[in-house]
Amino acid sequence: MAASLNLPQLASSGKSPINKSGVLTIHGFGVRVRIQSGHVEIEDGVGTERRKIRLARVGHRLRRLICISEDGFVTFSALKWLSGIGA
Repeated sequence: MAASLNLPQLASSGKSPINKSGVLTIHGFGVRVRIQSGHVEIEDGVGTERRKIRLARVGHRLRRLICISEDGFVTFSALKWLSGIGA
């Protein structure tokens, strides 16, 4: 059996992307903010340096989402989700 090529994985440091003040800054090209199975799913970054963040409605500390990008999308359901948690 031949060995297969594994894709590189981002190191999971266990550190939350949300800072102590509750701010999450996303940036890059093709930024996506959408709802998947009741969680908000955020994708950002450039090229192969992309990250995917998935937040449940509780326990995330998110108070503000800052987006620095020229293209991408945010769905209306994601805006409703963010409003519903008070962000």
